Amino acid sequence: MPLNATEMEVITAQVVTETTDDALVYLKDHDQEMHRSTYYRTLARLDVEVPKRLFDIAKNGKKRHMQRIDEIETIRKKLWKIHNEATDDNVKLRALRQLAALQPWISAYDESTASVIREVIKNFGQEIPESQTPSIPDWDGRRDQGRARAKTS
Repeated sequence: MPLNATEMEVITAQVVTETTDDALVYLKDHDQEMHRSTYYRTLARLDVEVPKRLFDIAKNGKKRHMQRIDEIETIRKKLWKIHNEATDDNVKLRALRQLAALQPWISAYDESTASVIREVIKNFGQEIPESQTPSIPDWDGRRDQGRARAKTS
């Protein structure tokens, strides 16, 4: 369930301020002026919607996970293209630095992808022992032969 602009501002106000009075000032400064009672009603409504929001996040989580992986892969490919086509050593060095900066993201997604695969298989009624990690493609499209493969029965 998408949030409207007022709800988003109330959430932001709650995060960036310490008191209700500060939150109301923040909202007024951001063209969302409201009475204290309206602020509390909005917070209560948001509280009631937490399970729906969490369900929506979980429902779309795998899709968003794949989108993030695709985005990182696209960035990686473009950086290598910039590096390979550059004649200036400074441009090449900048591209290599940015590629190095991507590595923690790539590693994090590799780790979390194994969890996502485990969850998908579990939802289909097939358990994967925790000691085994499903084989997942590496960033060049090959399979990582060093990872344990999931049993399919």
